[in-house]
Amino acid sequence: MGSKASYRKGQKAGSKLLPLLCNILGTILLLSVILLLLPTALPVFTDLKVYTVVSGSMEPAIPVGSMVVIEQIEPEYLEERDIIAFQAGDSIVIHRVVSNRPFEHKLTTKGDANEEEDLSPIAYDDVIGKVKHSFKYLGDIEAYVTTGAGKIYVMLVIACGIMFQILAVQLRP
Repeated sequence: MGSKASYRKGQKAGSKLLPLLCNILGTILLLSVILLLLPTALPVFTDLKVYTVVSGSMEPAIPVGSMVVIEQIEPEYLEERDIIAFQAGDSIVIHRVVSNRPFEHKLTTKGDANEEEDLSPIAYDDVIGKVKHSFKYLGDIEAYVTTGAGKIYVMLVIACGIMFQILAVQLRP
């Protein structure tokens, strides 16, 4: 009879552990989707802008596929070595400030991987802002999430997270 009592105790412990694990797993899945999509929503709720780096001109400091978060700043406050985003025709360029010429309202910039400075000085009006943070690989992940297949995967992860939460409730004693 002693073995039955210990089996029941073990069964109760197991019956509490499985719902807890389902709850934790469901929460992790749902939070991961929120964290993954947060950079996409960042510009909506803040003055920050988010871009994905598509060229190697700033390697190794900012590799291709990185996500950069840009904060607005008055160009006259930019200093040598600051990394900035600026408009160059139809493109957004991420390069480092070589010099700031406030009296001319222009910046000289250069990509870290480039031999020469950029050909044309950057007008203050073309400056978008200063790189506040960069995150390796996150730009590639965000780009994938916006594809059709990426959206399906996100929806599947959300569905799995919800199902684990429902399962946790159903399994509770």
